[in-house]
Amino acid sequence: MTYLELTLYALQQLAHPASASEIWGFIEQNRLYAELDSYNPEQGLPSIGKTPWDTVGAVLYVEAKKPDGKITAQGSRPKLFSLRQAFSGSLKALPLPENTDVLPPTIQTKRARFHERDLHPLLCKFLAEHPVFAAQSRTIFHEKSGKSQKGADKWLYPDMVGVQFEYADYEHGSLQAWMRKFDRLPIKIFSFEIKK
Repeated sequence: MTYLELTLYALQQLAHPASASEIWGFIEQNRLYAELDSYNPEQGLPSIGKTPWDTVGAVLYVEAKKPDGKITAQGSRPKLFSLRQAFSGSLKALPLPENTDVLPPTIQTKRARFHERDLHPLLCKFLAEHPVFAAQSRTIFHEKSGKSQKGADKWLYPDMVGVQFEYADYEHGSLQAWMRKFDRLPIKIFSFEIKK
């Protein structure tokens, strides 16, 4: 069974217009995802990401946009989906569990809990060690900015900046002294915006 077939079956069982998150809640509550072709009882569902209702929603939106689609869409925020009248009776029936208390719990994937700033030391080490960058870097704390009220200038500054002094790798001291006589030293400046 595909996601589309599973979604159509869930809509038939719900028998009223529903949002993508409601449809996924019904599928999850009744453990209907076990009918999917990609389901493996030992590993769970490999294709479920952080927002499975968005996966279901994507299937629903695509089907609703087709002129001969099996689903109609109504309203907005949240958009409600329902079966077309001509199609609603032609789905195969799946058995729904009688008692959901005895069903085994669903397998929950563990998500890494960290903040964006936890990645700064990792990026700093990478910039220092990587031969392409070989840069010294610093974190910019936008909270300490004196430009405006706290948090208002959050997007004005990058998260980290790095600088690479190309002339620092030159071997001879006389070459370094000669480079300092120029108005512009060969340096590269990098800025980084980190998102988790």
